[in-house]
Amino acid sequence: MQAKITESVKELLEFCFKTDPILMEQYHIEAPSTLERCVERTYKDMVSCNDLVVYRLSDNNETVGYFGVEEYEGEHFLTGFMLNKGYRDDNYKSDFWRIVNETIKKKSPEYFCGVYQKNNRAVDFLQKSGGEEYLKIRNSDGHKIVFFK
Repeated sequence: MQAKITESVKELLEFCFKTDPILMEQYHIEAPSTLERCVERTYKDMVSCNDLVVYRLSDNNETVGYFGVEEYEGEHFLTGFMLNKGYRDDNYKSDFWRIVNETIKKKSPEYFCGVYQKNNRAVDFLQKSGGEEYLKIRNSDGHKIVFFK
């Protein structure tokens, strides 16, 4: 698996979200909702970030997911991520974390990742991957966000 910076963020989100209807039915912050609404919300959240760089993950030219890296007030964040359905086995998860760590740790030895608490699938993924819960906050929309370190 490899990662390459992309400027086609909205198209990438749409492609990835289409692989996982359950995301839009249960786990996305807008759930239950449509593909278009979920893509718009995620895109809006991502473009509101300072210095966000989005990486397309691919394997043999097939898109397998994405992740975003952001720097904010001197701290580094994994801001948005997804492995497409069909690419969530242990090998892909291991490659995902290897690439994320190599990418972010070039800039900082540690980083944070915030996910909406509603997305318990992402929360479980971060916990099982060694992430430690660091902080819980409520954003301006009233949604709870859990940060991992």
